[in-house]
Amino acid sequence: MKYTSKQYAKVLFDLTKEAVDQNETDKIVKNFASILQKNQASRLFSEISRHFKELSLEMNNQVAVDVAGGVKGMDLPKNLGGKTVLLQEKNLEGEGGVSIKVNDLLVDNTIARRVFRLRKALG
Repeated sequence: MKYTSKQYAKVLFDLTKEAVDQNETDKIVKNFASILQKNQASRLFSEISRHFKELSLEMNNQVAVDVAGGVKGMDLPKNLGGKTVLLQEKNLEGEGGVSIKVNDLLVDNTIARRVFRLRKALG
């Protein structure tokens, strides 16, 4: 039977949630990795990792907000939809503009994106 990356992530999340210390968590992750290898599912690791992060954020009532651009220290809300904002800033010196990603929503207002849209519009 084949399992999805989301199913693997849920199992790993549930197992690590029960761990009492970092050593136990490390053992669980090592065993889990060997099971993935045995089931020839190692290629799913990045997807499993993404789903695991989503589960962790949901469990802690948090939302990840990625901000990229030349605007350092933007004034963003501490809460979004009742969830605590975990801000990850990436400074793209010289890029100009800003892009903000919340979950699967991306607002890209960088100069590079504007130039791309202009070229596309001009044909």
